[in-house]
Amino acid sequence: MSLRRLVIGEIDRFPQLGQLWYRLTYDMYNGPLVEAVTALDASGALEVPDPDLAVRQLVATTVGVPQLVHTFAPGTAVDDAELTRQIASGVDLFLARYGRG
Repeated sequence: MSLRRLVIGEIDRFPQLGQLWYRLTYDMYNGPLVEAVTALDASGALEVPDPDLAVRQLVATTVGVPQLVHTFAPGTAVDDAELTRQIASGVDLFLARYGRG
């Protein structure tokens, strides 16, 4: 998170740094999820017309808010129960949209 904050702070001076950070972290974290969702769609387990969009939605609804909190308020205590509730709710939302049945 410290490196993330540093990159955010330098984006105005070094926009290419922000672009590189986005590309690398997106490929590292979302890429495997897109592949998995694509495979689940192909197998019929999910119905996902746009796996890239679906993964961005899943990430946003599960870890998006906790990540923002720890980026901009690093001293904030983690409430494990709330984190579990946030993630479970995001997964439920994802499955309600893309699940088959």
